Amino acid sequence: MHQLSAVCQKQVFITVFVIMAVWLFAILPVLAQVPDAVILTSPSSSITNNTPTLSWNEATGATWYKLYLKGATKNYKVVQWYEIENNSTGYPDVTCTGGVCSVTITTALTSDAYTWYIRGWNDDGNGEWSSGLTFTVQSNDSLPSKPTLLSPSSTITDPTPVFSWSEVTGATWYKFYLKGATQNKFVQWYEISDNYAAYPEVNCVDGVCSMAAAESLFDDTYDWYIRGWNDNGNGGWSDGMRFTVSTPGYQTRSLQSTITSVQPMTGIVYWTDNENKKSEAISLEFSYMLFNDIVSEKGVYNWQAVENKLNDIASRGNQAIFRFRYVYPGQETSVPDYIKNLSDYNETTGESEGLTTSFPDWTHQELQNFTLEFYTKFAERYDNDSRIAFMQVGFGLWGEYHIYDGPFELGVTFPSKAFQTTFFNHLDAVFSATPWSVSIDASDNDNTPLSENVSVKNIAYGLFDDSFMSEEHSTVNEANWGFFGAQRYQASPAGGEFSYYTDFDQQHVLDTTGNFGTSFETFAQNFHITYMIGNDQSMYQSETRIKAASMATGYKFEIVSFKTSEDMAVIGVKNSGAAPIYYDAYVTVNGVRSVESLKSLQPGNTQTYNVLSGGSNPVVTIECDRLVSGQTIEYDANL
Repeated sequence: MHQLSAVCQKQVFITVFVIMAVWLFAILPVLAQVPDAVILTSPSSSITNNTPTLSWNEATGATWYKLYLKGATKNYKVVQWYEIENNSTGYPDVTCTGGVCSVTITTALTSDAYTWYIRGWNDDGNGEWSSGLTFTVQSNDSLPSKPTLLSPSSTITDPTPVFSWSEVTGATWYKFYLKGATQNKFVQWYEISDNYAAYPEVNCVDGVCSMAAAESLFDDTYDWYIRGWNDNGNGGWSDGMRFTVSTPGYQTRSLQSTITSVQPMTGIVYWTDNENKKSEAISLEFSYMLFNDIVSEKGVYNWQAVENKLNDIASRGNQAIFRFRYVYPGQETSVPDYIKNLSDYNETTGESEGLTTSFPDWTHQELQNFTLEFYTKFAERYDNDSRIAFMQVGFGLWGEYHIYDGPFELGVTFPSKAFQTTFFNHLDAVFSATPWSVSIDASDNDNTPLSENVSVKNIAYGLFDDSFMSEEHSTVNEANWGFFGAQRYQASPAGGEFSYYTDFDQQHVLDTTGNFGTSFETFAQNFHITYMIGNDQSMYQSETRIKAASMATGYKFEIVSFKTSEDMAVIGVKNSGAAPIYYDAYVTVNGVRSVESLKSLQPGNTQTYNVLSGGSNPVVTIECDRLVSGQTIEYDANL
């Protein structure tokens, strides 16, 4: 054989390289190509059908489509995935024929303008969102007519009157509006004798509808209104009617108070190693915790690491949020040594976040048994400990309920759905006081049992969002929140951590207009946020700004009415915050607590509390047994 010269070898190499490069550029789009952008076709004008069919041009390569639909004036939104005629996952199907795809809205839309968008998806990722298309639903049926109010309409002594009005033909709901001259307004929907979604009922007999006041009214003059509603929309408001409540034996008291501090168990959260952890801008501190810091031998628990952490946090007048985790990128697992030393226990080592990372062996029964036993022991010792505000739980990377980067295998590196079901039910049983939360990523129906097991999904755990206010929050995170139900915050806390997707997120998330045009205060109200981990915010924002953000979260009590007799006080309290308080707290007069707890007071609502103490110079406080030394629950009052 003839030996090629060095020059010839070089020329051959270059030629081969060019051919390979051309081949790669030709084949890569085939190997990895997200779906084309979708073009919407209809509807795009006024329609009378309130369950319309939405159509668009089929996107090449798409195996799924995601719909986003939003009403213009009503709080109605649909975020839904559709699978292309397979139904292997329980998601609804989309029909694609002759290059046109379509789905039919199954929930009747009310009269309104709606804008909708579609994006395709395949194994290579999401396609671009389509341009929006707007249509208007205009019903041919009539709206409810304007009601005529009957009573009350004069001075009354009963603080719980019955309201009555003429029945409106075709109305299926009524909206009640009550406004005191010196007190706050009360707005409530009432359903006609069906108890849908646990709304209160209104009774209609012989052409007259009536309902009792939801709570005792304060001495004041009130105006009230009623409007009807049906599937076609709202009818007109009635003319107003005025009445006065004058309860004998009580005297109205003046009261002045202002909330000046971040309230306990709310606000922006720093990690325990943050150099600004003594700041008045926070009341909570976060820490990961390791299982193997507590247990190394089977059945032997040493809680000193927990005690040290809790005492340190409480010494600053703060409370803890803990998350025990097994996996952290670049580290060994925190599985106890006695389990790791078992001959048939085999962990997986892989790369995550570019780092060599260990993952637990979830096939092993001892790891499953230990995990359940650990939380039993922890709850026995700490469930009623005032030093702990909230617990976060989860599996996978950081305990955030995913392995987005690394060797994910359900039942091996991540717990099986069967064990997850056992785990959720177990925590529901062992924790009776301390709220515990899971990541919104637990909404993933492929890796968790929640979409398949409604009873587990409906357990009253809270939620945390570890990429809060990221750029894709409205299209990704919001759907995950929605999976768990819009009312979950009423019993369990909503929290999370500001997005670390980009440095820009951290630098601007607490700007006046947020990082993408919407302020944190607006997000806190919309998602009923109680706490938000923002460890890096002291690098970018002033203490004053961080404190203001903290005070926009959680509960905020306002005393709106106060009257006493010789031995009794009647106090009206409004929660003007973003969320309820998740521990019992009591309006207290002269050291005597109200019978009913403030825990049930939802944001925006006002409730009357009776206290068996009064007199001419009463002292009002709010007391709670779940506080550490130095903490006080404040209230606003201007009476």
